[in-house]
Amino acid sequence: MWTIHKYYIPFGDQVVIQLPIGAKILCVHSQDNKPHLWALINTESKLEDRFFLITGTGRPVSVENMNKYLGTFFLYNDSQVYHFFEMFP
Repeated sequence: MWTIHKYYIPFGDQVVIQLPIGAKILCVHSQDNKPHLWALINTESKLEDRFFLITGTGRPVSVENMNKYLGTFFLYNDSQVYHFFEMFP
């Protein structure tokens, strides 16, 4: 069965989140001052590691293993802006 689920994004430069195989990431936003992603998932699929990069505006970033941009989220009353990318494994 396909449903939309919310996942907390652990904060760090590079993060790994386990998602069901084939999960389609819909958006990235902050909720209660914490970053989250929403994904359309098949609840019957096994889990896989997905690799992500978080970088702040104006910070140097390596694009070597970057797959795609997924969204931008704001923290601390919009005073900090972060950009979220999926990385190739």
